Amino acid sequence: MKILAIMGSARKGNTYRAVQHIEKNMQRNGNVDFEYMFLKDASLETCRGCTVCFLRGEEKCPLKDSRAEIEKRMLEADGVIFASPNYASNVSGSMKTFIDRFAYAGHRPRFYNQHALYIATSAGPGGLKECLAAMKEPISHFGFRTAGTLGLMTPPFKLPQSYEEKSEKKIEAAARQFYKAIENKGPATPSLMEVVGFRSIQAMSNRLGETYESVYPADFRYWKDKGWLDQSRYYYTDAQIDLIRKAAARAIVSTIMVYLKKTLFSEVNKKAPEMSEVQIKEGISHG
Repeated sequence: MKILAIMGSARKGNTYRAVQHIEKNMQRNGNVDFEYMFLKDASLETCRGCTVCFLRGEEKCPLKDSRAEIEKRMLEADGVIFASPNYASNVSGSMKTFIDRFAYAGHRPRFYNQHALYIATSAGPGGLKECLAAMKEPISHFGFRTAGTLGLMTPPFKLPQSYEEKSEKKIEAAARQFYKAIENKGPATPSLMEVVGFRSIQAMSNRLGETYESVYPADFRYWKDKGWLDQSRYYYTDAQIDLIRKAAARAIVSTIMVYLKKTLFSEVNKKAPEMSEVQIKEGISHG
């Protein structure tokens, strides 16, 4: 079992020690190969917001850094840990840069064979939920299957023994859940809203057709090549989805499409050629 820990810490402090505890507990369950990658040492440049990755593909990004190598390492791992200290009720700057650089994967998910564990540490109780959400919300859209979240309070003073024991139990539980999720291997059953998200993009792509392709050529090509535009598909993987969930997703997406037809679609059809030309020109000029 191969685990990649992506560290948003500026030093080997509380967040690093928390992940080490996870590693130690996972090793008790079986053979686990752990690799640590500190974002502070990675060559990741700040996103310029040129939208080239969205429109033309991430390989066309004008930034020449280690983004592609990091993606390769994530794809090779069975599970990825995303760990960050809480900075002002959010992730660290290096973790935010990482998330921004991989935003294209939210349009073109690719990590649906990988499980993710999210870890946040904080000097106090405030901001832990926000920090975890700031990682889980965008990264889950990259395709990662959430296998747990862990928030730990790590102040610069010794906590009561009872709290230390409680924290250790939380770490043990998170490590066990993460290990079992990866060991299970089979495609996880997506939630109703995950199915709705997939079917919504599928429906928009099919409904707008050439218009969608002209505005988002990289997205359209990716989804088409994956076979995801086939209306018999309900998710990125071959996960089993019950009939009730399928019916509910169809009903919700149908309602969304009716609303979009009256609002967004008519405007997009009118402005698509202009939007596509302007956006791509702007992207090229930024590059």
